Amino acid sequence: MSQSNNVCSVDEYFQKGIFIIPNYQRGYKWGVPSITKENNEGKEAVGTLMNSLLNAFKQNKQEYFLQGITVVENNPEITLIDGQQRTTTLFILLSFLNSKIGHLERLINREDNKIAIQYNIRAESHKFLKELSSPDYIIVDPDAQNDSQDVYYFKKALNTINNSWLNFVEQAKNEFEKRFNEEQKETTEYTTALLKMHNDNGTALITSFKDFLLNKVKMLYITIKPEKATTIFKMMNGQKAEMKVEELIKSAILSQSSRVTKPIEAKGNDINALLQVVKEKVGEEWEINSLRSKYAREWDKWLYWWNRKDVSEYFGTNRSPLGLLLEYFYSIKSGKNNYSQNKRSVGETFDTFKSEFLKDPKEAKLNFNEIRRLQKRFEDWYEKPLIYNAIGFILKLAGDQKRQVLMHLIKEKLSYEDLMHIGKYLAVGATLKEIIEESQELHDKSTGILNILNEEDVYNERNIEGEKDNRKEMAFRQLLRRNIEMDNDLNRKFDFSIWNDRSLEHVHPKSKVYKIDSYGNTVRCTNNKICDITKGNYINKADFEEGYSEHCIGNLFLLIGKDNSSFNDSDFADKKNILFAMQKAGDKNSKLKESIKLLHTTSAFAERDWDISIIKRRKDEFIDTFCSAYSIPNPKKN
Repeated sequence: MSQSNNVCSVDEYFQKGIFIIPNYQRGYKWGVPSITKENNEGKEAVGTLMNSLLNAFKQNKQEYFLQGITVVENNPEITLIDGQQRTTTLFILLSFLNSKIGHLERLINREDNKIAIQYNIRAESHKFLKELSSPDYIIVDPDAQNDSQDVYYFKKALNTINNSWLNFVEQAKNEFEKRFNEEQKETTEYTTALLKMHNDNGTALITSFKDFLLNKVKMLYITIKPEKATTIFKMMNGQKAEMKVEELIKSAILSQSSRVTKPIEAKGNDINALLQVVKEKVGEEWEINSLRSKYAREWDKWLYWWNRKDVSEYFGTNRSPLGLLLEYFYSIKSGKNNYSQNKRSVGETFDTFKSEFLKDPKEAKLNFNEIRRLQKRFEDWYEKPLIYNAIGFILKLAGDQKRQVLMHLIKEKLSYEDLMHIGKYLAVGATLKEIIEESQELHDKSTGILNILNEEDVYNERNIEGEKDNRKEMAFRQLLRRNIEMDNDLNRKFDFSIWNDRSLEHVHPKSKVYKIDSYGNTVRCTNNKICDITKGNYINKADFEEGYSEHCIGNLFLLIGKDNSSFNDSDFADKKNILFAMQKAGDKNSKLKESIKLLHTTSAFAERDWDISIIKRRKDEFIDTFCSAYSIPNPKKN
């Protein structure tokens, strides 16, 4: 059988045939409490499902999607490759509803005294489900001593369903007076059922929920070839494959946006008119397949792009499918921030996305084009070196403002200068609001950072009063800015991977700065250990002017962390040789240091030598460029 995908409701699903549990499937596990990152209370999966279904029903969701089901069809039997737990749980739920209000025998029972699901490989399991399908079944507690594993968890699941429903009814009763005393005018299936609560003892409510479950709860129904069944089962279960929200959206958007909406009618009853209808119908099918193929190729191209390692690292998406594309399209169009890739929110996210953007073929096409334009925006950002550098600068510094900042960048058509303006003020701790409004805070925060950078020690975490003021981070950010600006001058992309493996290093090593202690000994400033200044290039701490030291911004440079151990406490000349040393011929383990890509760093090692006068000049130049960049006066020049 050829592979095909389609969406079906619970009602349609249970009419497809008899579901067979193959011998390689595990036992029923959805009644087992499980503590996970998303389920820290240790609820059973069936309890989580019931809560989600009842919430969707209460919110009047027009469609609620479960994860997909993968099967092999052999009419009338349907072998469950992936979906045993969901199908069994739905069978238990339908049996529960049938015992309450009836009229569901057509879905849970079959001819020849068979039921909709066949646990042929486990006789006791099948016997219990057969008993459960009877409308006269009475709910009992599970018996850990006597029940088989499946039967124990079947009973646990049934009890969870019953308790979930009783709690829901109790909440509905409590809500009844509040809703209608306030004369709330909302009318949905849920609220209509609430109105009847006191007259029919909740029959309308459970009937309304049953209709919601049968008609509005849906899933992706996937058929595969029989010979691929075992392989696909191992792939999906052994490797924990899960249906992603992006996959559901792709399926829906390709289906909806490729539909042809023009009506085809026969003009007359003769054979020529009928042949014309056939031709037009064939043409329509060709157009649908052509559009769907075109959209699918485009979608897969986007998927490949977002899953590239360099792209995912740049945007910080952790290689999630389609990166930022659907999440930010959804947020911009809907004004909401509840797009989620959490596996327990897949159905709800897809349901919301579809109801917002895929109501009909025309709307689906328009929104597909908008998604295309947003994708083009992301690709343009990535491909143009100056824009790439400016936005990368922003992304590394935005922190908790990342979503807000990205939304602003997507909505506004900003120039390279505008983007660098945002980045440089994020670097001094400004908020996006302050940047957009050109607040006085921009000047105040820039001046505050200038005062820090102007001090003689920006390497250590504390100021002269002993208070932490984030000075080392400020030095990092400003050195990043200078390196990016120098790459911009060459129209070259900056390598932002450094930011996750960064190191702030001294050009002249701090271990080779000495002072004379109170006993007249020559000691290192780093540890007060006696040193021999004739062995190595030492600097006397006392020779620095006020405002300068080995820890000032003039003696610091940005380094890629993995290169740090090579430099260690080497003298300037040795560090220069290490940085600029070329590969030795035939030495596969030797390579050019990656930090050589940092232009501001390499400019320091382009100096002929390194002493106190160079450190002073480099600091003064750095402060001057900072004042120029932030349009504030240089205190040394006033």
